[in-house]
Amino acid sequence: MRTPSLPLSCTLLPFVLVACAGGPAPTTAPAWLPTPIGETAMPVVTTTPAAAIAITHPVEIEHAWTDTNGRRWNIAYRCRIASDDAHETLAAACLQANWATAIEQSLPICTQANLDTIPGIVACEQQLQQRLTDVLFPCASDTFVGAVTGIEWTLWRVQ
Repeated sequence: MRTPSLPLSCTLLPFVLVACAGGPAPTTAPAWLPTPIGETAMPVVTTTPAAAIAITHPVEIEHAWTDTNGRRWNIAYRCRIASDDAHETLAAACLQANWATAIEQSLPICTQANLDTIPGIVACEQQLQQRLTDVLFPCASDTFVGAVTGIEWTLWRVQ
């Protein structure tokens, strides 16, 4: 007489359950594998780009002059300045060191501009942005330290 036996799938079931109870297969290489040599052994380093910082300089630049028509102009503006986290301290040092020169070199731009028209004002703003960026951040030729990105007019008086 033959003894009844269980099907093969039922006899292997306990072994399968024990093997699967350990969880999913590990995604890292086992410790007994050799470590790769050379470039493949280097970890992937990702650096996040420095975050942009945009501020408006709290000190106004104020100019007063008399034009060729005898009108007395009195204007003041603040500079919007952009920098990044990596160069914020250097940008602040450049601002402090070159602020007086920036004031001196921005006056001729304002006196020669045609401030009676909107296109003249826009052209003056663009020239001021370019000149102030060059004067305030002279070390920016090889790397970005900071830039004047806008002009905020705070006083506009013509008499």
